Amino acid sequence: MQATKRMQIIVGALLLALAIGMLVTLLLLGERPITGGTRLTVRYTRVANLKPGAEVRFFGRRAGIVLGVVQPNDNQLARVELLLQPRYARRVWQNARIYITATSVIGERYVDIAPPAAAHDPAAPVREGQVLRGMDPPDLDAFFNRTYAVVTKVFALAKREGPAVRKLLGALSSLRTKVGALDLRQRLAESGGKLIVAARDIKLLRASLMHATDNGRAITRLRRDAEKLVERYAARLE
Repeated sequence: MQATKRMQIIVGALLLALAIGMLVTLLLLGERPITGGTRLTVRYTRVANLKPGAEVRFFGRRAGIVLGVVQPNDNQLARVELLLQPRYARRVWQNARIYITATSVIGERYVDIAPPAAAHDPAAPVREGQVLRGMDPPDLDAFFNRTYAVVTKVFALAKREGPAVRKLLGALSSLRTKVGALDLRQRLAESGGKLIVAARDIKLLRASLMHATDNGRAITRLRRDAEKLVERYAARLE
């Protein structure tokens, strides 16, 4: 009985020591929430889908967070607001290279701080409220970012406009069937003027398509115009 009780005490003491050791390890090596620090503003030509709350890393360690991202509508540079932990802010130089990067092409974006180029000596540490110029991503990264943004918009548009697009495709299929059943030679002789009007309408539709680009409302409006055009010429072929 005494031996069993002694064993329980030993096991309990070992578990308590293990728990304390893990807690100390987490406090010493883990990344604690940022409760204060140095605020910086970094300016970029493009922000590559960076979101507020993203990590700021320094030599692979979590050194801060992204407080906000402001992308102006004009040709001005985008602003990224950073908050650095005090122990890292003292080691970040004013001429450090500050990138927006990701672990993969479609991975979460984060800010990575690297030392200055080898040809430059480290400058003074950054100061509270300082505005720095970040390193814009290379053209290949910009291409991937634009591709990712376009794919995201296409999926969102397809989800929203899916039923209407299927209806339009059905109308186009029906129109093609009707055209295939016509005596085109006779129809051309009878409808020369209508073909001129049709060519004009198609030209206007093409111009609308060229200006729609990534504007969601413009694409929706274009889809509705296409539906009306198809219905109009389908009715003329009845």
